[in-house]
Amino acid sequence: MKSYSSLYIIITLFTNAASIIIIENDVIREKEGYQIMYNNRTYYFDDHPPLRKEQQLCTIKGDLFFKKIGNVNGTEAKNDDNVMRKQLVLRYPNGSYPKIISWTCHIYVEECCDKTCCPKDIIFGISVAEIMYVPIAQVFYFLIFILGSLLLAYICCCTFIFLLCLFCCKIKETCSGKSDEEYEIEEKEVDEEDMPNYQKYDRKDQLQPLQSENRV
Repeated sequence: MKSYSSLYIIITLFTNAASIIIIENDVIREKEGYQIMYNNRTYYFDDHPPLRKEQQLCTIKGDLFFKKIGNVNGTEAKNDDNVMRKQLVLRYPNGSYPKIISWTCHIYVEECCDKTCCPKDIIFGISVAEIMYVPIAQVFYFLIFILGSLLLAYICCCTFIFLLCLFCCKIKETCSGKSDEEYEIEEKEVDEEDMPNYQKYDRKDQLQPLQSENRV
């Protein structure tokens, strides 16, 4: 691994009335690659560090990248070494320029676009590009999850309504001050009052008329 001590790379970018001056560390390791900041995004020369799970790698040819960011007042810089050295003091210690410039975009909400990242079309928090490549199994699991959630919500609502009705009935009994036994006694008394009054005959009274007839 080759390193360069006491080396400063000064990069001046003039883009639409914006001037950016970047000074790299005095010790730069060639394996890790050089990097610059442009429009709040980090760009690497040739080599790129390992990507994280949510990142995707974007690349562009070095000369094309320098040509694009050398754009001043709407005119692109000429693609020759003299103009490159004037506008961008950006090269390796051996005098060569990086062949590839790379950067990263967020894989779920961005996509590689020219020399930067462009936002993806989003539907319900999911990019259109992601929807097109979602496996069928994931769609099936998602539908099961939605149906299960709806069923669980329905059961919870029914349980809540049942408990609420039960609670209201208990409150009603408490306010009336009567127990279940008292309600049963009252219902029995009401039933007895509604029954017709039947005349009660004694068995002796029924036999008396028969005895008198025999005597005659």
